[in-house]
Amino acid sequence: MSFLKPLCVAALFALPLSASAQTDTGTDQAAAATVTNGQKFGAWTVACVAVAVGKTNCTLTQRILRATDSAFVADIIATRNDKDETYLIARVPVGVFLPNGFAMREAENQDEKAVMSFTWQACNRDFCEALLQVDTEKATALSAQDNEMVAAFRPNAQSDPFLFKLSLNGMASGLDAIRP
Repeated sequence: MSFLKPLCVAALFALPLSASAQTDTGTDQAAAATVTNGQKFGAWTVACVAVAVGKTNCTLTQRILRATDSAFVADIIATRNDKDETYLIARVPVGVFLPNGFAMREAENQDEKAVMSFTWQACNRDFCEALLQVDTEKATALSAQDNEMVAAFRPNAQSDPFLFKLSLNGMASGLDAIRP
């Protein structure tokens, strides 16, 4: 079910990288009984929206900006549903070359089998969105403080894959705190 072409997979292993996540590198805030909008969990920020009277839906988010000019690269969203299934959502600029997909791997793991391929879901006038379901054990492992991730997508058909780093630090504790 992989949409990745060999070039995109190979590009995931190339360095240097040209973007970085805008994250808080300090310690995690202690999880309070009530999670608040904007609360930090490692690299993640809590984002809550009202979905009904007295009911909110919260996710973890991080925005990736290009290091050279702060241009939008991606929004990464982590969420868990009421069945305790964890999902990562990647939103990238419109115009992305869909046949090559969106993929991510741990920066230290050079094994091609370690690449996690997201599935494109939809595009609108603002962004294209890809989805990856992650089992709970994997999500916990990826949340380690020293774990760095590399992600890639091809901005358009004529461009080389665009590589960037991000951290999933704090994802498991954040998802536990916003559990539905």
